[in-house]
Amino acid sequence: DQVEAGTTKPVSLPLTEHKPEISDAEVDRMMKDFAEPAMSGLVTVKAGAASIQFGPDRSLPQILGVKAVGGKLVDTYDLKALEELYGSTFDGVLITRGTGEKTAVTPQDVVGALREALRGKTGAERTVEIKTNPN
Repeated sequence: DQVEAGTTKPVSLPLTEHKPEISDAEVDRMMKDFAEPAMSGLVTVKAGAASIQFGPDRSLPQILGVKAVGGKLVDTYDLKALEELYGSTFDGVLITRGTGEKTAVTPQDVVGALREALRGKTGAERTVEIKTNPN
């Protein structure tokens, strides 16, 4: 009808208001506490004699993410991308686990160090060593 007549009539659609899951204050907190320091420069992760740097220009955007959990924003890490980036850097480095067993460095070990380094403000704070014998 409308096409033939060349006229259009407004169509009523139901509206539902959705409040954002994350508050502006939470976004501001995450930016100040994590995102801004994380992307402010290079971080270095060491284990044994090995070390690798991750930076805001190339590697960190491939690794880092943020997700909403219960109204809060939490940092996330792409373990596969991280492992591809550090490659063979930590080959041969063994960590003595709580069980006494010695195992290779895992992406989770690197994330533990990264999580600390990314919040650092100075070069020293942004260099974190994975403890190979934490006992």
